[in-house]
Amino acid sequence: MSFKEIGKSIKIDSDLIFKAFPKNALEACEILYKTIKAFVAGNAENVRKYANDVIQCEEEIDELKDHIMMSLATVRSLPYMAIDQYSLINYIDEVADRAEIAARLMRTHMPPVPVELQNKFLQLSEHMIETTELLAESIEELLDDYDEAWEKARACEKARTAAVHLHYEIIEDAYKEELRGRDVNFIVKLTRRIALIAEKAEECADFVRLLVIKYRV
Repeated sequence: MSFKEIGKSIKIDSDLIFKAFPKNALEACEILYKTIKAFVAGNAENVRKYANDVIQCEEEIDELKDHIMMSLATVRSLPYMAIDQYSLINYIDEVADRAEIAARLMRTHMPPVPVELQNKFLQLSEHMIETTELLAESIEELLDDYDEAWEKARACEKARTAAVHLHYEIIEDAYKEELRGRDVNFIVKLTRRIALIAEKAEECADFVRLLVIKYRV
């Protein structure tokens, strides 16, 4: 029995869990990408604007999460399925939470990003977006195609690896730049926060693969 079939049998909105919620988390990361671009360009006004949008998006995600959790709490049959969906929602929410933290961090300080680091910062952000896109696609595939869900989850892991490599390159380069100590430390901290989004997406992708192993029959 597939996730979609089980969802129908216990009156759970599968599209809400497997499509809408992951896409909302992806939206938070996409807005964060705009925030990062403004940050690299030194545009404080847009940083604050987009950061506020990320925060608002994450608040809406939390509301949707509560709604889904309440629905799962009403399940009287197949409780193991509800528990797995509960865990999946929490994994996805952690991705959105990390996007919010990165957005809030960028509102606190605006150090100049050296030209030598700007492209790498944007590349890191693109890897972050790639991991969250692949994650959302892999979760949606759980409804119809376990093989595709598995492959998308594997691709998410590879994108996360690329993000980690670039993360440490930026840190290494940052310490070579002639910046004030607090500015270097801030850039290092922000880099870590962006990379952590990719890592959380990969953790969720690992859980997707676990679900494939568990439910493929």
